[in-house]
Amino acid sequence: MIELKNVKKSYVKKRKQIEVLNGVSYKFKANTFYYINGKSGAGKSTVIQMLGLLLKIDDGAILLKGKDTSKLRENEKAEIRNKEIGFIFQSYYLNPYMTAIENVMLPTYVDNDMTDSERTKKAGKLLQQVGLETRAEHYPKELSGGEQQRVAIARALINNPNIILADEPTGSLDPENEEEILKYLKRLRDLGKCVIVVSHSKAPENYADIILKIENHNIVEVKK
Repeated sequence: MIELKNVKKSYVKKRKQIEVLNGVSYKFKANTFYYINGKSGAGKSTVIQMLGLLLKIDDGAILLKGKDTSKLRENEKAEIRNKEIGFIFQSYYLNPYMTAIENVMLPTYVDNDMTDSERTKKAGKLLQQVGLETRAEHYPKELSGGEQQRVAIARALINNPNIILADEPTGSLDPENEEEILKYLKRLRDLGKCVIVVSHSKAPENYADIILKIENHNIVEVKK
């Protein structure tokens, strides 16, 4: 599905170069739920941004379905992100002036072939799938944190991506809502998606197929 191939990445903070990955290779497969942990500052969010083609790598390659994405122009990367990758973040990034269903529809507006009726129908179906069909016309401020995150998940799925990247998706939620979100992400795995979650929380361990850890500038599998 998506592969890191001899990837190197570092960044400069307070005039000090900090190494994140040093020649890392790893294949992420479809129909699999991955959970990535590591110490604070280890580079979990950096890895998610690289996999999402939001952050350039220093060396190596990121392959998506075997294609080297480092050779692509920015507009080509943007097109891939819109079609192949769904992003879920700790901050929901919902437009406060749009209703839940309008927020879900947002990513579809780059598709000029989709009618407004098709957008509405697709978004409504996704809200139903996340249990929010009765909240479609509510604004973010009228929704709980768990409900807002479910709207964000529906928005991430509107273009039917094969890869779901979740950066601290339950960091702002209570344990009950965290469990609901993780159960839903696991259901996405069952639908054939490649689900990659990075989190400080230990809760994803109970749902993930594969646990990964970032340590010593490498990504290693941890036995469950």
